[in-house]
Order: sequence, then structure tokens, then C-alpha cells
Amino acid sequence: TRAKSKWLVGAQGGVEWVPSNDMRAKVGLALYDYKNISGVRNPFNTSLTNETAPALRQKGNTLFNISNPQTLDGPYGLAADYRVLNLTGALDVNLYNPVHLILTGDYVRNIGFSDSKTRARSGLTVPRETTGYLMRVAVGMPAMLLKNDWQLSLTYRYLEADATLDAFTDSDFHLGGTNNKGFIVGAQYGLSRNTWLNARWLSSREISGLPLSINTFQVYFNAKF
Repeated sequence: TRAKSKWLVGAQGGVEWVPSNDMRAKVGLALYDYKNISGVRNPFNTSLTNETAPALRQKGNTLFNISNPQTLDGPYGLAADYRVLNLTGALDVNLYNPVHLILTGDYVRNIGFSDSKTRARSGLTVPRETTGYLMRVAVGMPAMLLKNDWQLSLTYRYLEADATLDAFTDSDFHLGGTNNKGFIVGAQYGLSRNTWLNARWLSSREISGLPLSINTFQVYFNAKF
């Protein structure tokens, strides 16, 4: 049996509520169903299913060796299935013009994870690490449009190993991947019309497994035409 073609089937929907000029709320729900992306162990002494190994990945997802007989260099395939449910929400409140309070939340869960299927596929007993969330609070102007516009923000992020595909996560936080948690402290300041500086401090560490802490400082100069 050779590797099957990989597919993504997705659906998204959302609503926006604007009760007044000083308040705006948004809620969105999405489902992403990844087909044929988990690893398949090769028949003995063949490489027929090598293509079930992910072509793109960062770090965090649970892997297993699909070579048969096994060799240390693999290849390695994904042990779990991924059907990802993602709920997002945002609340924007005008505290006093032009200063806004912006609250953002994001929740993700891999509802396609199956203990029995993962064990049968890989021979591994994989912990159920399938959830993640993000909370962000920002104060200031919602967009950097004018000179002296500003915004300060604080974000907490928690993303377990198999909550989503590590290939498609933010490559800045923890230098990419899943199985990480930590904070992002941000500041923006308008230098002139449609020109601003953005600085961020990202501090993260592993949730489980061997310890790995990564701290990153970023400064961006932005100009919009």
C-alpha cells in the first residue's frame, strides 16, 4: 500500500456585534480536518510509505519511526490524527477617545485525537496533549495611523504538543512548533503618519519533555503606503 494523497477540508464562520460606537465584539469558529497526514509504517524491507512522513514541520508533534526494519534516521511520521477545532473572540472597547481596550482570546482543540488509533499506528502510548489557548490584552490605539499613536500589549500562550500541526504555528514564538507556553510583551509607537515602530519580547518554555527555554527580542520598522 502506497501513501495516499494528503488533503485539508476546512470550514469557517463568524459574527460581529456592534452595540454602540464605543464597543465592537467578534466571535469566530473554524474546523480544519486533515486527511491522510498521519504516518504509516512501511511493509517489511520496503519504503512504500515514506511519503507519509511530513514534508514540512517545526517541532512538538508526536512522531514515530515508520521504517521497517527500523533505522535511527527514520523517516518519522505523525503518530496522531488532526481534526482541529478553533474558537476565537475579540472585544474592542473605546475607553476614552482615542484610547481603546482590546481583549483577544483563542482556543484550539484537536478533537480528532484517538488513543486507540494512535497506539495501533505507532505502538506508542501517547499522552493526550490536545488543547491550547491564547489570551491577549492591549491598551492604546487599535491601529498605528498618526504620529504619537501608541499601544501596549501582554499575551499569554499555551499550546500542547498535539493540539494542532506544528508545521503551521507561529515561527517566532518558541522559534516555531507546539508544546510550548509563555508570554509576549509588546509595544508600538507611531513615528509619523502610517509609520511606526513595533517591539516585542517573547519568552517561552516547553510544557512537557526535555526543558527548552527560548527568549526572543524583535524590533520592526513599519511603513504603510
